[in-house]
Amino acid sequence: MPSDIFQAIGLKGNPFSPATSTKGYFHTQATQRILEEIHFGVSQRRGFLLLIGEVGVGKTSLLLQLLERIHSSPEDKLRSAWVFNSMMDRMELMKTIIRDYGLTPAKNATFSELLSQLHQFFLEVNSNGGNCAIIIDEAHNFDIHTLESLRLLSNLESDEKKLVQILLSGQPELQVRLNCNELRQLRSRIAISNTLPALSRDEVKRYVDFKLSSTSSQLYLPSSSCRLLHRSTRGNVRLINLIMERSLHAMYALDQTTINPGIVHAAIQEVGTFQQDIRQNYSFKKKILCAALILALVLPAAYLVKQQAGSPIIQGQDSAPQQQTGSGNAGTQAGEGMRTVEHDTVLQIVPDASVTREKLHSFLEPFDQENLAEVMLQALWVNSPEVLHDKLPDDLLLAGVHDLPDNNGLKFSAFPWKEYTGQSPKWIVLWRPEVIVQEFYPDLRSQEIQKIQERLSDLGYYRNITDGYLGSATWHALMDFQAAYDLETSGTPTPETIFWLFSGADP
Repeated sequence: MPSDIFQAIGLKGNPFSPATSTKGYFHTQATQRILEEIHFGVSQRRGFLLLIGEVGVGKTSLLLQLLERIHSSPEDKLRSAWVFNSMMDRMELMKTIIRDYGLTPAKNATFSELLSQLHQFFLEVNSNGGNCAIIIDEAHNFDIHTLESLRLLSNLESDEKKLVQILLSGQPELQVRLNCNELRQLRSRIAISNTLPALSRDEVKRYVDFKLSSTSSQLYLPSSSCRLLHRSTRGNVRLINLIMERSLHAMYALDQTTINPGIVHAAIQEVGTFQQDIRQNYSFKKKILCAALILALVLPAAYLVKQQAGSPIIQGQDSAPQQQTGSGNAGTQAGEGMRTVEHDTVLQIVPDASVTREKLHSFLEPFDQENLAEVMLQALWVNSPEVLHDKLPDDLLLAGVHDLPDNNGLKFSAFPWKEYTGQSPKWIVLWRPEVIVQEFYPDLRSQEIQKIQERLSDLGYYRNITDGYLGSATWHALMDFQAAYDLETSGTPTPETIFWLFSGADP
């Protein structure tokens, strides 16, 4: 965008430039806290530090703020190396660090010799009262061997002091990689770990107004435009900058004087982040009405249980099982066709939806888990299937689904969760899967992953060698499968994904 366009709308420059700079940095409570903790970790020689954040939330900008703060403190006497390019092996990484310290890597040196060269440098800086830091951006791109080589650097100590402080910054995939068994020694050495969050709606407005004021502008972001901007970007700083820059361009092109919702909407559509028509969203009044209706239904039900049962969870009674209403076999006895018990348990979850212990037994019995009926009652009461999942044996899985597969030979039990709680998922299913994945991280190789690859290959989603190696091809195949079955596209083998993957059912 030409600079004269900004001048035409009263700005001295582009307040939303994509270039990373330490000038005009917008602080939130989270960034201030994280800066303080990382600065403390470096100055107090804590060794390994970790910063996790999604793409575009401002990790690199925060790291620049850190460097500026540290180098402006004479008492720190810090020598730092910054690694921007993380697409390298451990040999190239060591050479890059050496060069960034202003040294020359020894010619034809082995990895051990490069490590020794850095060790001597760290000792020299330390003997002069200084400190060394290595800041690695985009560290999620490193493989396990390269990350492990950084642990060897952290082994360099003198007089019980860490000679070098290493800050790893990366996307959430870095946390997943660090959780693998091969990196448990490195993981145990991380002294301070932080996650940089996206901006809240209030922070989005303050951020935009702060950026506009930095160019001596009288412009501001109206609340209605802020709601639209936050909804489409979810507080991602990079997207906010991109959309606001396009909004300023649209202001000039349409000869507007304010950043109204129409301007922002047009910019969002141009950028391509707007996922649905705003007119399809509930209005604020409708949301309030729905919330009031839910409270009106749920609170009396909770009060009824407390009054009748003397307990917030269950009521024991000697009468016959209550009738079950709602979807399914409306009007039939809840215990019909099942073995009877002398003292049944009735839980009133929402009005007109009660569940008996026998109903839960019929769900758990095919897998010999009837002893967990009381646990499932608690899970229903708090609307959390995880309460039951945590008590299941390792060879069983529990998943929440919105539909059930047709006859396909897969043995499973299904319970109409939404019928009794009034909330999603519609069903929870219990089954003994062919595959249970205990570990799932980049570069892993296992029989479980191979079985998943073979199944994805049979269904046409995976076209590589089924060797059990977890790489990007497997991730993308899982995401394609999840998208086809309307599942969360995480690229990981969630219980819901495993259920549908081996169910044999069409999308």
